Amino acid sequence: MEEPSKEVIQATEDAVAKPEADAKEDAESQEIAGAGDAATNKKVQDKKRSMGEKLGLTYEEVIEKGYSLNRLKKLVVQQKYNDEKPERRAAQKEKKKSRKLENKLKGVTQSRTNFYTMKDSPNKTPVAISLSFMKYMNEKETRKLLKQVHRCYSLNRRSSSPCQFYLTSCTGAVREKLDAAQPGLSNWDVNFCEESYHEVFKEYKEKNNLVFLSSDSPNVLPEVDEFAKTNGQVAYVIGGLVDHNVYKGLTLGLATEGSIRHAKLPIDEYISLSSSKVLTVNHVFELMLSVSSGNSWPEAFTKVIPKRKMLQNKKNLTAATNDASSSGLSD
Repeated sequence: MEEPSKEVIQATEDAVAKPEADAKEDAESQEIAGAGDAATNKKVQDKKRSMGEKLGLTYEEVIEKGYSLNRLKKLVVQQKYNDEKPERRAAQKEKKKSRKLENKLKGVTQSRTNFYTMKDSPNKTPVAISLSFMKYMNEKETRKLLKQVHRCYSLNRRSSSPCQFYLTSCTGAVREKLDAAQPGLSNWDVNFCEESYHEVFKEYKEKNNLVFLSSDSPNVLPEVDEFAKTNGQVAYVIGGLVDHNVYKGLTLGLATEGSIRHAKLPIDEYISLSSSKVLTVNHVFELMLSVSSGNSWPEAFTKVIPKRKMLQNKKNLTAATNDASSSGLSD
């Protein structure tokens, strides 16, 4: 039998050796990749541990809460913003003080706006914002709501006829978030209530004088003269919810289940909106504040609703505004 040539023997040996070499190379590649993944994971873990410490959390707590690196970064930024808020407030006060002193030296006088407390106000209409809807909102929407609540307080505080402002279900985590977002909250001229609106306005409910405001309600709020007649006898509840119309029918359903009267703003009767008829909490509050203070709905809508949200004022809005002006109604 003829022996194989050297070339054939070498080719055979190469064919046998190649798979072994490829397997070895693949194993080495995987080992390198694994080492890279491990290094990356350790880097992420170190960052999470560092950011967790800034938030007062252990690494175990960060893992337990399921915080991603991106989420932690946002929380750290928010924490820094809250921590620096007192310093910003102090700087703003100092700047205002310096400006007043400068104006005084120049002989410029500034008239101070008179503030009225709820106790001294002729407007006895209770208007409440229920803070029981936090579970329906994410962190971003919650921050928006807190800003809107602050806006409501500012509007009521500066009104010549402030309504009786309530914050219900203001307890636990909700109160903590409010305190963190608004230093000096305890000094607000607001009725802070841990109880729900059902309990706070129990007497109103028993007399069927508790009204939940809902854009889904088929009922419409009365005209200004009715508000004047029932001054302090009917309480109104606004759902503290920033939902962008996601939870349609929620507030109406809660009112119906709780055997509470419900009504919507007379938007269709006076204006046409370019977008959703669901207004922000502070816009609804400002409208209620304006009407309960003696202004007509046309005046209130014209003053409160941003022009960009209006397609075109309806004819009866212009006519009603003119009628209200001639009757002597004013803010």
